[in-house]
Amino acid sequence: MPDDSRRVIVDIKGVAKHYGDGEARVDALRNLDLTVHAGEVVALLGPSGSGKTTLLNIIGCIIDPSEGQVSLDGEMVYDNRWLRGDLRRRGRREEQGGGEGGGQAGGAQERSQVRSLAREHLGRGRGRGRGR
Repeated sequence: MPDDSRRVIVDIKGVAKHYGDGEARVDALRNLDLTVHAGEVVALLGPSGSGKTTLLNIIGCIIDPSEGQVSLDGEMVYDNRWLRGDLRRRGRREEQGGGEGGGQAGGAQERSQVRSLAREHLGRGRGRGRGR
């Protein structure tokens, strides 16, 4: 069995997210780079308002980054615009309660979205992923 531990499953380059314009502009994320390899466990820590949920929502294809690139399981899905509209629609549907995250609040909904995305991109049906 090949070693998948170095396979990049999430690759984020130069991602920024801001809300508003001018003096009212708030930068939720600024020039963020993140690489996650298969098998790694990642924890997002920080105070309220530090961008944790924003990052998860970008990885889950729920919200648009203001700029940057997002690749999931080796496939570029966002490069200053969405390249995969089907992921965007799926993420929106789950955010609105039509998918696995429906009816859940706060972190539980975000975890459900990330799990759903992970199942899709980590090889479900291709013999790569391990069920839990």
